[in-house]
Amino acid sequence: MATKRIDQDVEKRALMAGAGPSSHVAQAGRLAVAAAACVLLAGCTPFAASGSDPAQGSERAAGSAAPSVPTVFDSPGSGQAHRKNSAQADEKGVSEHGAAWLTGAKQAAGRELAAYDDEVSVTCVALTGGSDPSAAHKEAGSFSIDGSTRRVSASMIKLAVLACALDDVSAGDLSLDEQLAVTDSDLVGGSGVVQSLGAGSYTVRDLIGYMISDSDNVATNVLIDRLGMERVNASIERRGLEGTVLARKMMDDAAAAEGRENYMSSDDAAALLAEVACAEQGSAELSALARDCLLDQHDAPGIADGVPEDVAVAHKTGTLAGAEHDGGIVYAEHPYVLVVMTEGLPEQEALECMARVSAAVYDASENA
Repeated sequence: MATKRIDQDVEKRALMAGAGPSSHVAQAGRLAVAAAACVLLAGCTPFAASGSDPAQGSERAAGSAAPSVPTVFDSPGSGQAHRKNSAQADEKGVSEHGAAWLTGAKQAAGRELAAYDDEVSVTCVALTGGSDPSAAHKEAGSFSIDGSTRRVSASMIKLAVLACALDDVSAGDLSLDEQLAVTDSDLVGGSGVVQSLGAGSYTVRDLIGYMISDSDNVATNVLIDRLGMERVNASIERRGLEGTVLARKMMDDAAAAEGRENYMSSDDAAALLAEVACAEQGSAELSALARDCLLDQHDAPGIADGVPEDVAVAHKTGTLAGAEHDGGIVYAEHPYVLVVMTEGLPEQEALECMARVSAAVYDASENA
């Protein structure tokens, strides 16, 4: 299996090297390399690669308008409201296509997890609609292995911040063009590029792009301040995501020391990604914005390593000491959402596990 996007990732990181507090004009020149990856249906801005040290983790490194569609997770206790709506959907929602390969995919993923106890969670949601990211996708069934287990989310929590922001844009409570101030006191460390760009005024659209494509901690914190932590958690609760909570901002070591931590389950991450795939996140146009920023992901290792190079993966990673996660929409011939969350494994072992699970699920989808 060819490794996906490694060369592109190296190239983007090389472009980002040495990016100090340069002007936005100079930065724009470096960002042009990524422009082709972002289909600007909703104006998503392409961004330069993160300069973070992957060994330290994406957070701590230096530096719905559409109708409900069925999701049937095997494990209880997560996303109850979403599944309640699903239960009321047409019984034919779990299509023959979905049923044809999900059982084999679950068995194949289970074999890859046989060497682990409770360190790994996997959730997979089959989609209809083919490999075109802009196609009208719908859910077609799912499986979950320990998917309701709540784990330290690392940067995966940014999916919940994204969902809340797009909800507010859809409701008219927030504009993508609204300018938000980034002050010197906002410039925390970890992954991202805003630290290099420096204090200034940024649009909500740009901050969303930085938060997802570069896992930018400064952008995330500024968005949390604008939305309000309570509002983000209300959005999480409204979706029935019982394994997810936003309890602190990024790089808030004092809050972490007090026991306030962000959590998410693989079932919940899959539900949020399925909203994007099925154009349910705020609106079809806003879902396209979310999708394009996920497609322009600069932290490549994980799920993308388990599929061929020509298969697009719109994904979000999360990394902290002892936690390696990845979740994305895999636009294969038979598309699907896949989330793999690991806890307590060495980084390289966790990444290899994610790649093996990803390859097993992909092969099952193609060979059914």
